Parts: sequence; structure tokens; C-alpha cells
Amino acid sequence: MSTIFATSVVKEKDSYAAGMAIGLDLMDKMHGEQPDVALIFGSPDYDYDQVFNSIRSVAGDIQIVGCTSAGEFTEKEVSHGGIAGAFISSDTHCFFSGIGTGIQRQQKLAVENALKGIPKEIPRFPYLSAMLFVDGLSGKGEETMQIASDMLGSHVKLLGGTAADNFRFKKTHVFGAGSSYTDAASICLVASQKKIICSAKHGHRPISPPLRITKANDNILYELNGKAALEVWKEYTHEDITEFDLKKNYSIHDSEALSKFLLKHEAGVLTANDTYKIRFPISCNPDGSLNFVCTIDKNTFIQIMGTQPSDQIASAKYAAEKALEMSKGTKIAGLIVFDCACRGMILKEEFSSAVDAIKQTFPGIPILGVETYGEIAHENGSCAEFHNTTIVIMLIPE
Repeated sequence: MSTIFATSVVKEKDSYAAGMAIGLDLMDKMHGEQPDVALIFGSPDYDYDQVFNSIRSVAGDIQIVGCTSAGEFTEKEVSHGGIAGAFISSDTHCFFSGIGTGIQRQQKLAVENALKGIPKEIPRFPYLSAMLFVDGLSGKGEETMQIASDMLGSHVKLLGGTAADNFRFKKTHVFGAGSSYTDAASICLVASQKKIICSAKHGHRPISPPLRITKANDNILYELNGKAALEVWKEYTHEDITEFDLKKNYSIHDSEALSKFLLKHEAGVLTANDTYKIRFPISCNPDGSLNFVCTIDKNTFIQIMGTQPSDQIASAKYAAEKALEMSKGTKIAGLIVFDCACRGMILKEEFSSAVDAIKQTFPGIPILGVETYGEIAHENGSCAEFHNTTIVIMLIPE
């Protein structure tokens, strides 16, 4: 058998019917094999207890992991408002999952609880990877990832993302232990006889020199080089002010134009290996401070970044080609893609072109993708990485 990786997308509005439809379709593609794990990504509009009950009614007591999304896709279709899923059955990979709640206040305890029933090693399966899904509105995605990386060990590849809710910013869910949870982290350990392969790439370039964060608190950036953050943003992006209809003294409260402007001009944090971690400023406050989706550290340096839709498509192509190169001819059962919701907003109707770039690199290979509020890619003992507006590709070998 080796590994079977089957994908499906459904758009039924009724939760139980949607679960039944995706469960039946996926079981039909399993060629009589019992799935080991289900990966589910979908709209926040569903009642996932009902979805999972109907999936289990046709697939048995299967492990279900994943999260709500801002969009989901397979090799067949890009969806917004539906459910995309994959069933995996394998004799070269084993899957162990767990859930931990309370990450907003107690990230360490939540991760400990998620790992309670997960073994640290599995005989005959020497290569370890883990998928991590975190409540996307907790503001603790990076901290949770770092703790999970420490507890799992540097030999474990860590991949995944933070849950999304179609840019409503009201409530996101992660899936595990047979249900859906907020303020939680879900972990799925993958023990393999063949190495899991991953690659990551953003599509941004710096347009400012390094800027020192002189005032920040938690996820709020107040000042850069002693000046209000927004004023510094305007200084280095003045050519785009007219394009986004942002006058010098525009109103910043709930400005749709401002949101689009910040989406195009995010922050880049220079890493030790001369690459950038992208950070998305989701909104602005009346004092000119910027709200980010993760913690901003005082006295560190950032650069203001720029991007075009073509850069985002090129980054998807690069990540796919890099993953293919790293696979060294290994036969691939399927791809799991953690793609940022911000990339979807930048690309709009061109988002499918980015998916096509992956499909062209891996023709005929099943793909399951999710648009998240943050992406995770950590490998080979390097500093754990939490990203925004980045694509992460995970290859599952047969």
C-alpha cells in the first residue's frame, strides 16, 4: 500500500451534509483502505461537531486535525466558504494527535496537554515531523510554536499555521480530540520511514533601511527610530499614498484603504541567515501605532517591505520547485500547503495562478491547502520560524 493521500472539496451549507459528502467522497478514493488521519480545513460558518460526527459515521473513529480558514483548496479547486479535506492511509507514516486549551494565558501548559498522549519516538519510524495548528486570534502563535519546538526537540520538523475566519477577526477554531476548540493548540506528530520535506518562501522585498523599534508593547508597535510607526511607514511608501487614496492627513479609523495599504507594505524582520520573517500590521490606532498579529519586540530592527501580485506567484513557484529539488526523486503521495490569507488578499482573482504554479511543479499529485493567519516552518535545529504572508509546502512521500 505505502501511502494513499486523497483530497476533496465540498460546498454544502448544512454542516452534517457537508461532513457526509466529504467523508463519502474521500472514502471512495481510499480504494478500500482505512484512513489513519483526516486533515480538515474549512469556513468558520460550519458546526464542526456535526461535520466530524458525519465524517466518523462513514470513516470510523478517525483522528481529525486541522483548523478554520480564510480559504481552502485542493488540486481540483480553490474554495472560499466550503470545506477541503484529505484522508491519509500509510504503512510508512504513523500519526498521533492531541489538543491543549488555554494558550492565551498558559501556552506551556496547553502544549504539554496537547503532547500528553503523543509518543516521543516510534520504533522503525525514525523521522519525526509535527503539524501545529493554533487559534489565530490568540496573538500567541509564535510563542506557542517556540514552546512546542522546545518540547518536541530540534530533531522534529515543525509545520503548520494559525487558524483563520475569513478576515472577520471574531473567532477561529482548531480541530483535535474529536471536536473544535478556540484558545487552543492542536498537534499531530507524523512518524515516518521516509523524510517529510518542507520549503517556505515569501514574496516581499525591503524598501526601507533597518529601523529600530523604540517603543512597543506585546503586539503593538508604537515607534520606530523615536517616531510614530505610521508616520515612518508613510515616509518610506510615499509613492503609494496616491495609489491607495491616502492623503497626508487622512483619517485612519477603520479605513479600508489603509488596510490594503498595510497589506502591500508589511514589516520584515531580518533573520540570522539573511532572510526575512514577514509581519502583518492588521490595523492602525488613532495615535499612529500599528497592531500586528504577533508579538513585536522593542530594540529589534525591522524593514518596511513591498510586494506585487507577480512576486507572490513567483514565491509559490519557487517554494514548489525548491521542495521538488529537495525530494531528490522520491515519489510523493501528496502535498499539504499552508498559505497566508494575506497572500490571497494581495492576489485576489490571481490566487488560483499561485496554486497552478504548484500544480505544474507536481502534476497529478493530490494537494490540500489552507489560507491561514500565520505560517509555521521550522527544520533542522534552526531558530523556530513563525511567518506572515508566506507559503509553506509540506511533501508527504509514499
